[in-house]
Amino acid sequence: MTIHFIEYEESKICQSIIKQLQEKYNFSCCLTKDLGCVKNNDLIIWFVQNENLESVLNTCANIRKHLPDTTILFVSAFECDKILIGPIYSPNNTSGLDSALFFLYQEKCEDINSKLKLKLPLFKDILGEEFYIKRIHKLTQKLAEKINEFKNVSQNKNSINKIEIYNIKESNFDERFVYPILEIKEDFYEKKKNSQLIQDINFINASKKDFRFKLLNKSTLNKTVAIVGGGTAGYLSAISLKTKHPELEVTLIESEKIPIIGVGEATTPDLVDFLFKDLKLDKLDFYKKVEPTWKLGIKFYWGESGDYTFNYPFGEHDLVSGYINGNIDHGSLTSILMSQDSSFILRKNEKDFYSLTNPRRIGYAFHLENRKFVTYLKNKAIELGVVRLQNTIDKVILNDSHNQVSSLITSDGKKLQCDYYLDCSGFKSLLIDKLDSQYFSYNDNLITDTAISFNVNHKGEIKPYTYAESMKNGWCWNIPLRDSDHRGYVYSSKLSSENDIIDELKLKYPNLTDYKVIRFKSGRHNSFIKGNVAAIGNSYGFVEPLESTGIHMITEHIKILTKSFDALINDRTGTLKGHLNRHIANKWDYLKWFLSIHYKYNKKFDSPFWEFCRNEIDVSKYQHILDLYKSDGPLQMLNNSLSDSLRFDFVDSLFGLKGVDNILLGQGVIPNSIDDIQNVGHELWKYNVNTWMNLSKRTIPLKEDIEILVQNPNLI
Repeated sequence: MTIHFIEYEESKICQSIIKQLQEKYNFSCCLTKDLGCVKNNDLIIWFVQNENLESVLNTCANIRKHLPDTTILFVSAFECDKILIGPIYSPNNTSGLDSALFFLYQEKCEDINSKLKLKLPLFKDILGEEFYIKRIHKLTQKLAEKINEFKNVSQNKNSINKIEIYNIKESNFDERFVYPILEIKEDFYEKKKNSQLIQDINFINASKKDFRFKLLNKSTLNKTVAIVGGGTAGYLSAISLKTKHPELEVTLIESEKIPIIGVGEATTPDLVDFLFKDLKLDKLDFYKKVEPTWKLGIKFYWGESGDYTFNYPFGEHDLVSGYINGNIDHGSLTSILMSQDSSFILRKNEKDFYSLTNPRRIGYAFHLENRKFVTYLKNKAIELGVVRLQNTIDKVILNDSHNQVSSLITSDGKKLQCDYYLDCSGFKSLLIDKLDSQYFSYNDNLITDTAISFNVNHKGEIKPYTYAESMKNGWCWNIPLRDSDHRGYVYSSKLSSENDIIDELKLKYPNLTDYKVIRFKSGRHNSFIKGNVAAIGNSYGFVEPLESTGIHMITEHIKILTKSFDALINDRTGTLKGHLNRHIANKWDYLKWFLSIHYKYNKKFDSPFWEFCRNEIDVSKYQHILDLYKSDGPLQMLNNSLSDSLRFDFVDSLFGLKGVDNILLGQGVIPNSIDDIQNVGHELWKYNVNTWMNLSKRTIPLKEDIEILVQNPNLI
C-alpha cells in the first residue's frame, strides 16, 4: 500500500510529514500529481489549503464523478487555529470534505452562502513558519493513526465517518461525527446550480441533526431567569443567555446606589473570542465605544533583585530558546513588541497598514475602563431584550425545603418569581449564601486583602502590557488606558496599614492625594450551582488581582452555564450540578496554587511581607509538579508521555504548563537539567530575533491605533 500525498504547493510542512511517516512509521509515501498511478488499495492524503468553499464543493463533486473507487483522507486548514483531519472519503459510504465544512459552518450558526468565497487558510499560517516541530509531530502521529485505521476500514466502515479537529491553540483533538449528506448521484450536480445545491445541503444537514438529536420539547421555552446584580458579571451573563437561548425571559436587577468602580480592568485572550465569537458582538462598534488598549501580556518587576524584569507574553513563546541564548524576553514576536513598547499595527506606507493580529499571529487581550465597558454591555443586553430593573433586593424567599430560591422581594415590595437565578451580586453573595453554600478561604496562601487604586498621567505613552511591580509591602499593578495609567497597590491589612502604603507610594508619587481603598477576600464557595441558583463572578469566588483572572473566571462560569443550561433545567438527580461544581472548584484551586508560586519565589525584596510569603506559603498540593520542573524541566521540554500524564493537573490551559515555566524561570528558579539542553539553532535564533526587532521598529505608537483601526476596518 502506498500513501499518495496531494498538495499543490509542495510545502516544507508536507515534506516534513512525509519524511516522518517514512522514517518513524515505515509507511511508503510519495507526493503525487498523476492520479492514474493510484491503485485501489492505496490511500490518498489530500492537503487542502487556500481554497474557497465553492472550489471545495466542485472538487468533491468531481472526485465522486471521476474517482469512484478511491479512498481519500482529507486534511484541511480551518479558521486561524484549527486543522481538520478527516473525514476519510469512500463513495456511497462516508462523508467528503464538503460535508465536513458545511457541517462545521452550520454548527457555528453561520450563513453558508456567505462563506462560499471564503478561502481556507494556509497551513503555515496556523502551524507557524519556524517553530512548529512539536505541532508537526503531533499532526504526523494522528495521520499515522488514521492510516492504520484505513487498513482496517473493511471491518467497520462507519467508524471512520468522522472528523477530528486539531485545535492548535489548546493542543487537543475534538472528534465530531459527520453525516454523508453529499453522497448524491452525479446527474444531480449537473442539473443544479451551486446556490440551489447549498439550499438543499442546508435542509438535509439540518434534518439529519434534528433526526438524531431532537428533543420532545425545548427545555428553555417559556423559562424565566433573574440576574441579581449588574456590572461585568451580570451583563455578560445576560447577553450570553439571550444569545444562546433567545427564547428565555431574562430580567436583571441592579441598584443605582451601588456605583461601578471606575478602575482599569486587565483581561486575558479568552475574552476576545468570547466577545466576538460566542456573543457575536461587532468588533468595530466595540472599539469605537469602549476604546480599549491592547494587552500583549504581563511585564513583571519580580523575581531577581535590582532592576530585573521579565515578560509573560500571550501566545506562543519559546522561553527555553530565549533562556539558552541569553534573554528569555526574546522568545517570541509578542514578547519583543512588549519590550519595545510597540503596538501590533505596522505602517507599510503613509496610508497603508498591516495588523499582526489579523489573522491572529500574536495573542492579545484588552485593558478596559470599567465604566465604559459595563455601559456598552448594558446597552447590548437591552438591545437583546433583557429587562432591566433598577432596584435592590430586600428579601430572598426560599422554598419549603430550603434548597431553592422561590422568589425575590424588592425594596418597594414587588415580588419577582423565576425559574432560575444568577447571583452576580459580588462579594455580598446575596443568593448563594442563602442556600448555605460553604465558603473556603484562600487567605492561608493568598494573604492580600486590600488595594489602593489611583491614576497617573502617562502623557500619551501607552504601554502594550499590564505591569506587575513588586513593592515592599505587596505589589502594584499598572493598567494603561487611553486617559491615564490606572494603578493599584495590593497588600495585606494584617501586615501593613493604609498609612504604611500611602507613605511608600508618596516616595514615588509625592502629589498623591486622590485614591480609593478597595477591600476584597480571597476564596471560593463550594457550589457554583446550587438548587436553581448559579453564582457568577465575585459572588462565587475571587483570588486576587494578579494575572487578571477576574473576567477570565467570569467567562469560564458563563460558558459552562449557557452550554449546559438545557441539561441543568432537567437535572433532576443533581448529578450534573455536582460534576460542574467539582470542575469549577478545581479550576479555582489550581489558580490559588498558580498565584502562590508568584509569591513563594519572588526575591525582589527582603521586607516582612515577602519574607512571610517565601517562608509560609504552602505549595505542597502541587509539589510533584515543582519537583518535576526542578529535576527534568522546563516542563514544556518533557516528552509527550510525561506531558500527557500532567494534563489533569493543568485544569486551565491559559495558566498551564508553559505558564508555570515562564513564572518560575522568570523568577530565577532554574531546573537542574537545563544545562543539558543543546543550543543547536543559535544562528536561526539570531535571525528570528533580528527579524522581530525590525518588525517592531515599523509599528505605530499605541495612541494612534484606535483611529487607524476605525478608519481601516479590514485590519480588525
